[in-house]
Amino acid sequence: MSAAPATGSAAGSIRFGSPAGRWVILAAILGSGIAFLDGTVVNVALPHIQDDMGGGLAGLQWTLDGYLLTLSSLLLLGGALGDD
Repeated sequence: MSAAPATGSAAGSIRFGSPAGRWVILAAILGSGIAFLDGTVVNVALPHIQDDMGGGLAGLQWTLDGYLLTLSSLLLLGGALGDD
């Protein structure tokens, strides 16, 4: 293994003060906001889902489990595709 040089910039690095760095920060903030919104939307919709489907607590648990299982599998896929 070789260590990165102590001076100079690494290939492919982005400075935070540059326009590209600002776009990266904006994308990270927007992604975090979407993830927060996505996590709350299901919990807000659960009473309406129960009214529409007529299910009890077990049905709501299955709904939430199915949603979280799908979300976690897509997160794993996105992380694997984002790696170099």
